[in-house]
Amino acid sequence: MTERILGPEGSQRRRRFLWVPMLTITALALFFIAGAQAVHNTGLFQLDGDAQKATIPFGPGGAEDWDNVCAKYPPPAGTADNTPGPWCFKNPLVTLPSATSAERSVFITDGFNGTSDNIYKGGTDDGGIIAGDGVGGSLWTWKQAKPSPAKADIEQAFAAQYTCGTTGGCASYPGHKIIYFGGTRLANNGDTNIGLWFLHNKVTTAGSSSVTNADGSVSCPVTSGCGFTGGHTPGNCSIPGHPNPCTPGDLFVQSAFTSKPTITIYEWVGPGKAIAPCVTNVCDLQPVAFTTGADGTNKCEGTGTVNDQGCAIVNDVATVGGTGEITSPWLFQDSGPASPANKIESAELFEGGLDLTGLGFGDECISTVLLNTRSSGSSVNSTAQDFALGNFGGCTSSVVTTPSITSDTQIPASGTISNVTDTAAVDLQGVSNWSASVTFHLCGPADLTAQANCSTGGTAITGGTATNASKNVTSAGATITSVGKYCWRANVHFTVPSTGADDVSDPSNTTSQSECFNITPRTPTLVTQVGGATVTLGNPITDTATLGNTANEPGTPVINPTTAGGPAQGTITIKVFGPDSCTTSAHADFTVSVTAGNGTYGPVSFTPTAVGQYVFVASYSGDSPNTSASTLVACADQPSNEKVTVVGNAHSSSAQDWLPNDTVTLTGDANLTGTLTVTLYNDGTCGQNGGTSKYTKTFTVTNATSGTTFATDNASFKVTASGTYSWLVHYHDNTLTSPADSCSEVTSLTIAN
Repeated sequence: MTERILGPEGSQRRRRFLWVPMLTITALALFFIAGAQAVHNTGLFQLDGDAQKATIPFGPGGAEDWDNVCAKYPPPAGTADNTPGPWCFKNPLVTLPSATSAERSVFITDGFNGTSDNIYKGGTDDGGIIAGDGVGGSLWTWKQAKPSPAKADIEQAFAAQYTCGTTGGCASYPGHKIIYFGGTRLANNGDTNIGLWFLHNKVTTAGSSSVTNADGSVSCPVTSGCGFTGGHTPGNCSIPGHPNPCTPGDLFVQSAFTSKPTITIYEWVGPGKAIAPCVTNVCDLQPVAFTTGADGTNKCEGTGTVNDQGCAIVNDVATVGGTGEITSPWLFQDSGPASPANKIESAELFEGGLDLTGLGFGDECISTVLLNTRSSGSSVNSTAQDFALGNFGGCTSSVVTTPSITSDTQIPASGTISNVTDTAAVDLQGVSNWSASVTFHLCGPADLTAQANCSTGGTAITGGTATNASKNVTSAGATITSVGKYCWRANVHFTVPSTGADDVSDPSNTTSQSECFNITPRTPTLVTQVGGATVTLGNPITDTATLGNTANEPGTPVINPTTAGGPAQGTITIKVFGPDSCTTSAHADFTVSVTAGNGTYGPVSFTPTAVGQYVFVASYSGDSPNTSASTLVACADQPSNEKVTVVGNAHSSSAQDWLPNDTVTLTGDANLTGTLTVTLYNDGTCGQNGGTSKYTKTFTVTNATSGTTFATDNASFKVTASGTYSWLVHYHDNTLTSPADSCSEVTSLTIAN
């Protein structure tokens, strides 16, 4: 066999197998269960010495055979016939079933009958796989060399696990896990021992001194041999008086490749842990309590009355009839030169089964299957010859988590979101009884600066225990106090079984975002109000700002804080434009400190020096990360409550005044010629009592007729206050005797303003 049965890490052929943990088994008291429990008569699988479904019905037969398992593992296109690996090269003359109902299975094409094969170089079945197993120098090693003797040269190895239902041969023990196993060899020219390891850990040939090639295959370039990886898992379930629950270890099944095989089963318990008398002087393999048939063998036969918890069978004359030859569902070549192709000769097919539940290993999860051979009669402490190594799928652990916040959520005004949780749905397929501790971590904004999700780090949040009966675990409630991205991580550690189960986490990589959510900031409101819509020039204009819808600042730390965050801080900037312009600043910007979150701030004020309309424009800086900056409204779009009109300080008034005038009529003879003088005095006696002349008008009279009227035109002297005024009229005629002066016009004037 070459390492190509495994393929490189992550390759298609490796992905055909799931590395599966072992789980805690039931107490030794469960090893013997009442009722007819025959692994060869479950109706699940045909243990009949044949590899094809229903070719040779045995008793009630079974639903499947090895051709069903073979059908699950077709080789990749272009793969050479019988290239070693986890493939089944179909016999072209055989129609394979479409599928298998096995929960887990493996099919291995081993190297055989060639110039080179992977065979044991040293080590024994009671020796350790690696030094960590605690066994001195008898560690497993392997080399690439000529194949083992033909009778011990493995061509194919296979295994499959099923769970009993409630009908047919399973009716007496529903739910029991049955594992079937087997292999073929190159020749039947002698007896050989066959052994089968069911290992908890992933075991490979890529150990010490080995070389992993570019195609993923592993080679051993040294003749001294190369090591294995993986190591044994010790248990105590086979030791009398073991704890309950016990810890299961690796299982080793040994039998002879004969017509009447006798099966022995061992559990790896670790060096010096086996109860005397020990199988070997290493005392690391403890026999598992197991019965044989009446004839001292464990041959699969009978119609179901035989209570076999395990049995084996080969294709021989007694089983198949005639020559014992059977048709191979896969490509097979016997070593005999005249042997027909794809015919498995007598005693070249070995198959068997174990009732794992009946033996107390019902919760066993097998990660690696290794089939080996050794010379007939050899014991478990003798060096094995050929081996075929493969991986058993199933018993996969999983966790799917669902956070309580699954979409973008705005932070509340308090700045605190309480009782944020994550729920983990845990499962372990293929095991009926298990438990696991679930721990949670919540990563906050600062934790996610260098990673896409919460794959590492974060704040530890209390979890709980998941079991097969209660698979969901919800974290304790966390408190978050900051805007930003948050991601959960759930870590699952299986405590039952204590070894072998794959711990899992979600998210398990750096790209998954299913556990992440965003907390968004609050958008504040900012309402401003001028002190008055109209202000007289020379007086101040004012403005106040009312801030709302802010959120408190983050606490310290932002997840489960020990110190609460205070109210929003920041600054309010108030600009004022004018007069009658949205581009000209009327004053330097005002800056008001926000110290208490929501509230009214200001007023700010200044005294304009010009009339016109002024407009205030306010903005808030925000308080990152919980409160955004306010939206700025342009000056031209400001509402009326942000506008104020400044008017001038001039005023109108009325004051009554009087322009005194007089009219004089001359009478007398015709052709009046002379001078007429009219004078206004500010008293009632025409100046006799101290009055003074305020206005005088002189008219020149020439040839005027009697009755001619003369009117004054005073426009310069105004009477603005109450008083007494009189007119003095003096006429001098050039030809006639002049009349005396007249002072008969007296006016008392009252002016009330």
